[in-house]
Amino acid sequence: MIEELQQIDTSAIDQLCTIKQEQELLAGRLAKMEELRDKVSPAVFARVRTDYETRGKALEEQARPLKAQARAEYAKLRRLWERFQASLEAATLDREELEFRHQLGEFQEKEYKERLLDCEARLQRHTAELSDAQALKERFLAAFLSPDELEQGPPAPVEEAAPPAPTPAPPELELDEVPPPIPPPTVPEATAGVPVVPYPFPEAPPEPPIPDLTRVEPRPPGSTTEAGATIVIRGPALVAQGEDGLLAEYPLSLDVTSIGRSPDNDIRVAKSAVSRKHAKVVFGPQGYTVIDLGSENGTFVNGERITEKLLRNGDRILIGPTEFVFSEP
Repeated sequence: MIEELQQIDTSAIDQLCTIKQEQELLAGRLAKMEELRDKVSPAVFARVRTDYETRGKALEEQARPLKAQARAEYAKLRRLWERFQASLEAATLDREELEFRHQLGEFQEKEYKERLLDCEARLQRHTAELSDAQALKERFLAAFLSPDELEQGPPAPVEEAAPPAPTPAPPELELDEVPPPIPPPTVPEATAGVPVVPYPFPEAPPEPPIPDLTRVEPRPPGSTTEAGATIVIRGPALVAQGEDGLLAEYPLSLDVTSIGRSPDNDIRVAKSAVSRKHAKVVFGPQGYTVIDLGSENGTFVNGERITEKLLRNGDRILIGPTEFVFSEP
């Protein structure tokens, strides 16, 4: 059974312990913030709290798949622990029965000692197995915030009141549909004979297609591309270069800018090597920070894989095959 115990995968435990330490550190800072609320302006207090809460959510996202893996391995450990416990109890009863039968005169002294040695060896083996299983169980418990979180899984989300149904948007026209012509304005009788100039209704410009990004070579703000176009960067942004050689600029908000393969991201990179929710750029007291959201292929800054990194002007951010350059005016 020791071999079965060694087959339990504990690779997620050390990572979870590191994440737990960071979560406890953030929780302590949030608690201390409340004590110091009156010593700082409301704007600064709100910015710092938002930063800590955002980092806490990122840690939860990073820990979620690791916790699922750890719970699956812990279920195997729990079954082994129960078997070890049952074997130890059976060996204890066997020794008690042997001693009772010996008192009744059933065994000669030599046979009794041989049987007793066998019982003692079984007891020692099962005790060691149970001790090793208990030590491994303590490692699993140390990686979670509470025993219930490990045993029962994460708590069910609290159901919130359903928001009011949004007003349905007008149906979009298919590409091959043509809108009906706008009827000319009615001319009042009092103005009969006066020419009426219809108000021009310009067609809305088509939305620019999402560039199929591959790699970007950093260019300073306001530089001119080969096609002669000039890009003017008005604030912090991520700049990428498409396969057509043209630069694409993605301004960063003062909140959170999400990056991933899913269409609902602020910056969409439609590549198979990019996760649906791959990374995000968060504005905080020190500037912009890029945070990996537990992506499969990782997020790299200047060639180094990161979990969280404060950005500086000119930093290269690699997400899948796409390279962005962080630009500050």
